[in-house]
Amino acid sequence: MLKLLVCVLVLLTLGQSLLAPKREDCAPAHPARVWSPVVPASVRTRVEPTWPNVDAQGAAILDVWIDEQGDVACVKAVRAMPVLDRAAIEAVRQWKFTPASLRGGPIAVVQTVTVLKPPPGRVPGHP
Repeated sequence: MLKLLVCVLVLLTLGQSLLAPKREDCAPAHPARVWSPVVPASVRTRVEPTWPNVDAQGAAILDVWIDEQGDVACVKAVRAMPVLDRAAIEAVRQWKFTPASLRGGPIAVVQTVTVLKPPPGRVPGHP
């Protein structure tokens, strides 16, 4: 009985460590989430995605880690269509931002951005 209990505890511990989210190397240790006293970063240079040749349209919602210089440090899909997220992530990695600020000084932040893929045959930014 004791051996069974020990085995169950070991399996539970191992299972939790295997299921626990792992911190990605590209994510800064302590970025601020944008909130009211923080002036959010704004896009200076936007690169449009090169979408795959699929008949899909939709939105990729991404968390973007932006450093104090306005460079993209990391991008993660929050909600995306798997067929579209790679193109959106590759484009957003090339974006340049005016850094976010707090009390007048630049800070690293995590901001959520949405990248839209228009229907086939439509050019982004044109109705």
